[in-house]
Amino acid sequence: MRITDLLPKDEKEKATILVAVVVTTLAAAFFYQGILLHNRTIEGVIHEQQESIAITISNVDHYYFTPCQNRLHSLLLLNPGIGEALYNRDRQGLYRLTLPFYQALLRENLSLYVMHYHLPDGHSFLRMHTPEKFGDDLRQIRPAIQHVHREQKATNCYETGIYGVFYRVIQPVFHQGSYAGAVELGIRVDTVLESLQKQLGSPLATYFLTDHWQGVIADEENIVLGQHLLLTHGDHLFRQLPGNLDLSLREQRFSLDGNSYLLHTFPFFSDFKGELLGGFVVIQEITGALAAKRAFVVRSLLFAAILLVLTLTALHLSFGKLIGKLVSSHSAWERTFDAIGDIVTIMDGNLRIVRANKAAYRVLGVEPGSLIGQHCYRVFADLPAACEGCPGVDTVEQCRVNSAEIHHLKLGKTFLTTTSPVADERGEFTQIVHIAKDITEKLALERQLRQAQKMEAIGNLAGGIAHDFNNILTAIGGYVQLILLEVGRDERIAQNAVQVRAAIKRATDLVNQILTFSRQTEHAKKSIQVAPIIKEALKLLRSSIPVSIELRQSLDSAASIIGDPSQIHQIVMNLVTNAYHSMLEGGGVLGVTLREIVIEAGERRPELAMLPPGRYLRLEVSDTGCGMDRETVAKIFEPYFTTKEIGKGTGLGLAVVHGIVNSHHGIIKVYSEPGQGTIFHVYLPIADCEPDPLPAQEISEPVRGGSEHVLFVDDEENISELAREILTFYGYRVTVCYNGAEAVKSLQAEPDRYDLVVTDLTMPVMNGLQLAAEVKALRPQTPVILCSGHSEITSKAEAVAQGIDLYLQKPLEMTDLARAVRELLDIKTDGAPGSGAKKGGRSHRPSH
Repeated sequence: MRITDLLPKDEKEKATILVAVVVTTLAAAFFYQGILLHNRTIEGVIHEQQESIAITISNVDHYYFTPCQNRLHSLLLLNPGIGEALYNRDRQGLYRLTLPFYQALLRENLSLYVMHYHLPDGHSFLRMHTPEKFGDDLRQIRPAIQHVHREQKATNCYETGIYGVFYRVIQPVFHQGSYAGAVELGIRVDTVLESLQKQLGSPLATYFLTDHWQGVIADEENIVLGQHLLLTHGDHLFRQLPGNLDLSLREQRFSLDGNSYLLHTFPFFSDFKGELLGGFVVIQEITGALAAKRAFVVRSLLFAAILLVLTLTALHLSFGKLIGKLVSSHSAWERTFDAIGDIVTIMDGNLRIVRANKAAYRVLGVEPGSLIGQHCYRVFADLPAACEGCPGVDTVEQCRVNSAEIHHLKLGKTFLTTTSPVADERGEFTQIVHIAKDITEKLALERQLRQAQKMEAIGNLAGGIAHDFNNILTAIGGYVQLILLEVGRDERIAQNAVQVRAAIKRATDLVNQILTFSRQTEHAKKSIQVAPIIKEALKLLRSSIPVSIELRQSLDSAASIIGDPSQIHQIVMNLVTNAYHSMLEGGGVLGVTLREIVIEAGERRPELAMLPPGRYLRLEVSDTGCGMDRETVAKIFEPYFTTKEIGKGTGLGLAVVHGIVNSHHGIIKVYSEPGQGTIFHVYLPIADCEPDPLPAQEISEPVRGGSEHVLFVDDEENISELAREILTFYGYRVTVCYNGAEAVKSLQAEPDRYDLVVTDLTMPVMNGLQLAAEVKALRPQTPVILCSGHSEITSKAEAVAQGIDLYLQKPLEMTDLARAVRELLDIKTDGAPGSGAKKGGRSHRPSH
């Protein structure tokens, strides 16, 4: 609605408005003249007091410091022996000659703090205030003294130091025309402030440029204001100053506790070079003057208001009510518009923004009002014209609602934009309402969910394959051991069997990598130092790295983490191997660094924002190799993805590293560009405890047999038969069952028949844990060994907690099985090792 639409139309209303305008104009003129008069009065009072303060401060040197200059000059003029003593380095004589003068000066000037003789080489020769301290080199902290040494002329200046601000009176000392050194008097400026404040009658403080201040800025009585340090000297009024004051301004106003003040700044202190160090700050209260001005303003406004009320009562009440409703409606619309959390703009038919809510300015990070008049395609897409598929263009052309996703390059955000047409009372198009909802986080969560689901599916598949493969490896490895036991010393067969066992070991390592990637295997963690593990890994790899590749290492931290040493070793081996493989053709530099970092709350680096605040170790492995493009970087942690030739990589290395880092509650980040090399960063949380001691190396003893009766349960027939042959070889009586139900029947028939039960975990109908529970229910003293290739049902710790006596991980070394059977039987019978044969059984127990 236009203002002209609200104007009255009859003459009476026009006359009423004219009278109101005249009254208001006269009141405004009177008010303006009164304000001018009060302002001139206030300025006069302020100026008069400011001049008085300036005169008093300008005489500080004359009243407080000039007498010291004269006394020191007279001392050297009337006592030539002082120059001779200093020239001859006679400290005792110099002290004796100076002491009467120093004591008299102390009585006259309570502000005197230092009397000090200096040698030309910059060293202290005699402190009258502390004669026992001398010989220290002051060249770095006493520049004024060094200036006098160079120029051999007297100087008087201000200087800041660790003990505060001093006025230095420095005189060169000569003996028979030769320069002997310098003598200085140091007067603490803060000791004269009390007297100066009494003269001024106003609160007084000093300030200094922070670049020249060498004191303790963290002092609670000192305040940092921009580039200046304010020394409050204990004055509570200065300690409450607002933090936005600028001491480079000569005069500024502030309010405190309902009172008004003027802050006067007087630059005064200069060093020996004439450079400004700081000055005085004086507070002048102007509350009374401003109160008189405010009283006048209140009276004037009250008078004007009465006149206006008397005049405007003639206006129609309906007109006032209408205006009130319009204002209220408009205000409510504004509040509603700005309360919307998404970006909302109103645009004309040319897609030019004419209105924007607060969220638009906040999300886009621009100043309020800066969007008005800009085209939406420049704001959201930084394009010179409307982008293809622009919903706004479609809305203008089709006069209907449209939506589209738009990515903002500068902000790195994606918005779901919806445009709706606005029509006038005739139904004709006038404007567009444009709503942009930030869906960046939603899209990222969707991508993370898809990736997590994919990794979970692959992990489950990997776990199942690992279980079956471990059973196969157990059978192969067991029969190889059986061959070795039966062929005796046939060297050719033994060598071939050793090669087979080596192949089994490599296959076992591959299975463990798969399980590590899928995070379905457990590793005991303890407090370990990372740096020694890295050094060991680099030592192993050094011989395989070509001489064309320079290895640089910097391991600056001795911090510990909670982790598995073998897995940390695996991280280093995989990352370093990948690094030098990328430089095989052209050589380069391979860097390995380890250092500590601290992540604060509210970390702004996006790549670290997901980590809790605390101390972390950052392992960096870098190379100057071929690098990777963005598409490759996005896939490198996916299992079985590799850029190497067939036969030269499994694609599991980085997937395994990713799984290990996650299991250690850390993160891994990669930065790479084609032709620029690659950098991996691994962040691991630092432990607050000392590293655990290294375990003592175990000595494997020969396997001993026995004659007890063992029940072996496994649904894999080849493993069951293999176990029967191995345990029979060592003298045991063995009964084999191929499922848990069959084993339970045998146990129920004769509970005391078996001395020990060995069972697989994963079996149809009844798993190993259920079978173990039946065994313990029938005969609690019967020991149970649980074997597993892999399962999500339980872990070693959980199995032991559920009553399992011993847990063995597949693939099994059958000799390890035989050793475990013997040790567990010995423990359960409470006898000496080897004395646990069941009564009536065979006593034959071969060893191997």
